[in-house]
Amino acid sequence: MDLTDDLVWNNIIDVLEKSNLYREKVKQSLLPSNELMKEKKENVERNNKRIRKLKIELDKIEDAITKQQTTRLLVENTKQIDGVIKELDKRRIETLSGIETLTEENQTNVKVDEWIDWYKSFGDKINDLRKANLSIEEKNQYITGVVKSIEVIEKSGTEHELRIEYREPFVGDKLVWNNVKKKSLGYKLKNGRKKMTVNGVLTSKK
Repeated sequence: MDLTDDLVWNNIIDVLEKSNLYREKVKQSLLPSNELMKEKKENVERNNKRIRKLKIELDKIEDAITKQQTTRLLVENTKQIDGVIKELDKRRIETLSGIETLTEENQTNVKVDEWIDWYKSFGDKINDLRKANLSIEEKNQYITGVVKSIEVIEKSGTEHELRIEYREPFVGDKLVWNNVKKKSLGYKLKNGRKKMTVNGVLTSKK
């Protein structure tokens, strides 16, 4: 377990030290002021209100589709009714899409809050994790914040393969300047991968 803990910890730190996306998230976690947090909360409440309205509208659309389908069974010429059903179904899809978009926005806000709370729990230690004197419990807590899962595959009697899946695409991400010669124009982050594989000898037994 000690060998495994060291291998996992060192590889995670290697990835995060090189990750521009990770540094960006740490930087963002320092920015939110009370005013911004209040604005984000208001956005969530506004989204929830809009979602409730869209769900009421969706119920009405689905009721209308059901009624049109029932009427369709009672008439000979169904062309006009088919057109109405088609338009209603289009509105139904647009309404569902709106609900999904607003829900995703709210989930993103929740993730940001979780990241900020997670960051604050480590304070300055997060800036130099190699030198930070973290306990096993603190390391586990830290890893849980950035890693989704770790799978251990036995390849031989002594050699194992670790498959690490991060919560964000930290592995091999890139920072791309809008203009290399004029960095004041800003940059974009190109996502890396969420998964990586590490090989190592995790036991002294033959």
